Amino acid sequence: LQKTIVYAKLRGSAPANNPQNYRILDVRFYDIIANPPTPLHVGQKVDIRELYTEQEGYSIAGTGELQAKKSGVDGTIEGVRLVDNSTVKFVVRNKTPRSLISHAHILIPRINGETVALEWWRKIL
Repeated sequence: LQKTIVYAKLRGSAPANNPQNYRILDVRFYDIIANPPTPLHVGQKVDIRELYTEQEGYSIAGTGELQAKKSGVDGTIEGVRLVDNSTVKFVVRNKTPRSLISHAHILIPRINGETVALEWWRKIL
C-alpha cells in the first residue's frame, strides 16, 4: 500500500505512560486542516506533515504563510472513533524507528467518501 500524506496542525501532546518501555514516549494530537488525497480508513499507511506558520518557525520573512514539516509520525491507522456526527478520530501507530512518539490521534471532519471511508472499516468486520 502506498502512503498517504496528510497535513495537520499539532494540537498537543501527552506522555504515553507505557510501563513496558524504558523510554518516555509521547502521544501526539493533530487536527487535519486540508482534505487528504484519498479518504482515510483503518489499515491505511499515512505520513503526517505538521503545519506551522512562519512566525512559529521563527522565519525572517514573516509572511505568516503555512509551512509543512515532517512530524516524525509515519505509520498505519489502527483505530477509528466517531467523536460526534461531524468528526472522526483516527489512531495512528507510529512505525518510525527510534521515535519518541508512539501514537498520533488525528481528528478530521466526517465527510463519507471524501475525507473518511467508514464503510471500508465495516466491510472488514
